[in-house]
Amino acid sequence: MQVLVRLVLVLLAAFGVVVSVATRKEGGGFYALLVPATVFLLISLVRPVSVVVDDHGIRQRRWFLHDKEIKWADVASVAYGAKTGTTYVLSKNGGPKIRFSIFLVGRARFKHEIRAHARDAEIYSEDDD
Repeated sequence: MQVLVRLVLVLLAAFGVVVSVATRKEGGGFYALLVPATVFLLISLVRPVSVVVDDHGIRQRRWFLHDKEIKWADVASVAYGAKTGTTYVLSKNGGPKIRFSIFLVGRARFKHEIRAHARDAEIYSEDDD
């Protein structure tokens, strides 16, 4: 799946270059470039980003900003989205909220690590898998 998404992004970038060159030759505006650029941006933003769990805590990588990080001692609660299946980890100090998408691999392992490392965290509406 990752290969397919990357291939689509590369093809969109190439299409954007072709549109840019064609509009420059014809002397037209760059409005035609908005469509592939918008689709490229939306695909980049919608892709689930990885979540890393280690001995120090949980870190979520982001595409354009700094990584979100919560240390195990700072985990306040874990909530599960009933409609989305997303796992939300909240910090005690009101810091960033980490989202573990249902589309990421290793959800059962992620939940196991939370239970093992953040024993005093409140876990709301936990599902059965």
